[in-house]
Amino acid sequence: MDDSTQTNSDSHEEEDSIAEELRRKYLYRKLVINGGIKMPARLAMKMVGPDCAFHLYRNHQPDEE
Repeated sequence: MDDSTQTNSDSHEEEDSIAEELRRKYLYRKLVINGGIKMPARLAMKMVGPDCAFHLYRNHQPDEE
């Protein structure tokens, strides 16, 4: 295998890795939005964005300790 083939192979592996990470993030985001996963508002904000998290959690009452 020459250097250019190895470089292309590494590049494709990196692209596949990035694509897999984005796919998983999208799936988790979709689960949060559809109510399939319950999580703290701060974490949801990081996953789905502050505007979407606000709408998801605006009526949420924090648990009393």
